[in-house]
Amino acid sequence: MSKQYIVFLLSILCLFSCTKVPSKQQASKQEFSDKELRKFASIYNYLRLRPRGNPEMAVRDAVLKSSLSEKRFGEIMRAKFTQQQIEISSTEQTALNSIRNTVKQTQLKQKVEDDKVIVERGMTLERYYTIMKRYKQSTFLQNRVYDLINSQKK
Repeated sequence: MSKQYIVFLLSILCLFSCTKVPSKQQASKQEFSDKELRKFASIYNYLRLRPRGNPEMAVRDAVLKSSLSEKRFGEIMRAKFTQQQIEISSTEQTALNSIRNTVKQTQLKQKVEDDKVIVERGMTLERYYTIMKRYKQSTFLQNRVYDLINSQKK
């Protein structure tokens, strides 16, 4: 991999928040019905697999539209990632803020589209995100959803 590509990926890590690694907590079987989990799994899989904008391209496009060069953007992101001190001019800071805002707007637009799909497919946003939160925290629930998905395929 080229050095520039690695720097670019590191910069994306700095801009996007990471999801939590699931813990070994177990969800009780009574908390979510199989029917509800099937609906959740169907929506989750659809959202996960459908074509969508590439986050890396959104960052790259925002950088190209800014006054920063890709090289300078990479230098700044590398310094932030490694927690090194680097001098950033006010013009560069303005460009970085613009890039960050563009990326946030892209993420917000994607969330609005995702929320629309969730509702159109028959689940409330509150319930979907409640299950999603538990799903991310519970390997037991992840396995249960996986089993339900596989039983539907048969």
